[in-house]
Amino acid sequence: MKRVKENTKFVLPFRADNYRMLVMAVLTFILIFRLWYGVNHISLDKETDLVEKAQKVERAKKGDDFFYYFAYASDLSQERLREGSSSEALTLGVASLSGYRFDYTSFSKVWKGGVADIVPTGAKSDKVWGVLYRVPKGDLDKLDKQKGINKPDPRYRKFKTIVDLSVSDDVDGYDTTKQYEVVTYCITDNKRGDETVKPSQQYRKCILKGSRQSGLPRSYTKYLSDIKDNGSTYRRKSVGTACD
Repeated sequence: MKRVKENTKFVLPFRADNYRMLVMAVLTFILIFRLWYGVNHISLDKETDLVEKAQKVERAKKGDDFFYYFAYASDLSQERLREGSSSEALTLGVASLSGYRFDYTSFSKVWKGGVADIVPTGAKSDKVWGVLYRVPKGDLDKLDKQKGINKPDPRYRKFKTIVDLSVSDDVDGYDTTKQYEVVTYCITDNKRGDETVKPSQQYRKCILKGSRQSGLPRSYTKYLSDIKDNGSTYRRKSVGTACD
């Protein structure tokens, strides 16, 4: 007896149109989920940033735990300051110190060139521009260490003075709003030369970058840029990307 060959053709339980609709529904769901997740993820990041900023402001209100620091050199860069000395420093704004002038007056083996200094002139018309920071007192030792003032024969010395916190009223004009007693640093008398000691390319670039980022007066930034480097391409790796 001959066996009849059975028809084994597979039959879809749904029509092809129904499958296309199902696939489209799944893809639509995935797209909506990804959009929802992305929006909420970004919102959480923003909320975290706001909380961190609020916490810093609250800590800054505790005046006894902070001191004011006037930066005029490599610490003009917030990145440099936070990487090197104080991750909790708060920027208060642009400030100026009257009766001093900016110059590179001492050669540093670490930087392979001249390092920044504020030289007293006694003339009120002379100004050094910089950034006013509010720094936790616990970071003062780290700042001192960065400047090397605790070494047997230090290059820098720490002192207190008065600076004017300023606000810009046009592209290059500033009005004084308030005075602050600050901590800052200058080259010691026995390390200070009478002539400009040209800085390395990296150190000069670090100061110019900080000046532009901080919004110092354009005329002052031009004054800084007019001081040429010594041609040294040595790169101090410990400063990270702050001086790139």
